[in-house]
Order: sequence, then structure tokens, then C-alpha cells
Amino acid sequence: MGAMTPAERLRAAAEKIRETAKAFAAQEGSVMDFPLAAIPTLDPDNNGWVVYYDYPDADWDTTIAQTPYDYTGEGARHIALWSPPVALAVADLLDAQARYVDDVAMMFGEADHETDDGALALADLILGAES
Repeated sequence: MGAMTPAERLRAAAEKIRETAKAFAAQEGSVMDFPLAAIPTLDPDNNGWVVYYDYPDADWDTTIAQTPYDYTGEGARHIALWSPPVALAVADLLDAQARYVDDVAMMFGEADHETDDGALALADLILGAES
């Protein structure tokens, strides 16, 4: 198979994001409608931070990740920011950009189509060597 077109790269990245977000949200105990949050452990200098579902009435541990060497919490806060709803919204943006690329190519011909370089850079990061 030849190189992927820009629209194909955008769609492939969107699909990969959706697959991982949906798999994460489908895991047992997931409460996807609630945001992720990050807090330090009782001893962050030795145990780092945890990422958890911010489920207000939970009477169980909603921790989904521990970042043991993350003494300042920057990694945990980054992970918490990339929750399934955020990831799915980014996938929708990539699909919208792919539709735009297709529309411009259809109106003006393949040689003149425009592509958002930022969206393509994101798609290539998501796809890694696949693109």
C-alpha cells in the first residue's frame, strides 16, 4: 500500500484515538461521564501521584493510574487532562479536518488541496511509524 493521503492520515489517527479511548472507557469500573483528576499520594516524595475518576459519591477506589516517580504531579495532571471525552473530541476535530481536506480537494483538484499542518502533525504523532 502506498503512502497515505493527508485525509487518510487524519482519519486513521482519529480512529486510533477512538479505539483507545473507548477501550479505556469500557474497562470494568469505568465511570466515563466523570472527569479525571490527579492528587498526590500520602507520601508524594516516595510514591508520586495518582490519577482517578472524580466521582463524587464513590465509596470505592476510583484510581486508574499511579505515577510513582512524578513527584510534582505534572505527569499525573497531564494524564488526567487526556480523559476519554477529551480524546474523543480531538478525534472529532481530526475527522472534521479530514472532511475539509476532502472538500477542498474535490472543489479545486488534488494538487491544490490545503491541509492544516498542526492537525497533520498531531495525526502523525498519534500514528507514529504507521503513517
